[in-house]
Amino acid sequence: MNIDVLISTMYRDDLKFLENLNLKDKKTIIINQIDKIKGANLTIDTDFTIMRSFYEKGLSKSRNKALGLSNSDVCVISDDDIEFVPEFHEKLIGLFKKHHTADVIIYDYETNSQSRKCNSLGVEGKILNKFDILKTSSVRISFKRDPIVNAGIRFNERFGAGAEFSAGEENLFLLDCLNSGLKIIYVPTIMCKVDFSDSTWFNGYDKKYFETKGAFSKVYFNGVLSHLYNFYFVLSKHKLYKNQMPFIKALNHIYNGYKAI
Repeated sequence: MNIDVLISTMYRDDLKFLENLNLKDKKTIIINQIDKIKGANLTIDTDFTIMRSFYEKGLSKSRNKALGLSNSDVCVISDDDIEFVPEFHEKLIGLFKKHHTADVIIYDYETNSQSRKCNSLGVEGKILNKFDILKTSSVRISFKRDPIVNAGIRFNERFGAGAEFSAGEENLFLLDCLNSGLKIIYVPTIMCKVDFSDSTWFNGYDKKYFETKGAFSKVYFNGVLSHLYNFYFVLSKHKLYKNQMPFIKALNHIYNGYKAI
């Protein structure tokens, strides 16, 4: 069983950042998004590293391009601010062998961020449902490549950092897995450390934040459940955004996002 770590990054002109990921002599596929001012148009092919550079933005576009370049048994979703634990590959292979019926394995991470702590999803081997996967994030996702590709599953390019709607792409990806009959399981094993200090999508509880939530809810739930989710979300987060905008304005933004899809 072999593994490709699919890394999304921006504005790179060398591979020095890989040293911090603890992936020496491990197979990585790197998508480097650049513009005319920042970053180098690098194309790299070595025994362990494939790197392609593109003049574009959008995290989901990056994820999809990396997946398209992979030919491994297992893929791991990664950003450039992750440090994988020692013997990560061996541990992950062991998990897929132990839980051999799983198509997707969600694991845990460690972080110093108080606001982005890793949520426990239950006991080892728990089969995750539509509501469980709302609590996960992209840095926890590993999957068998063939079932994903054969089902035609891709990241929704309207969602994710740098896209029209700035978050939620990983949850929609996992929802597509469930809707395609794939099995997602959870293992409470820490597989990496994550630095969230340079988040590219969260800029506070602003207009785009609520519009993104509204658009996401329509794709994820649709119908009555989507409206209930929107109202509950705006109500439950009120203490966090009340100094930035009134409740009614937040509610308007979330429904404008809903209508935009």
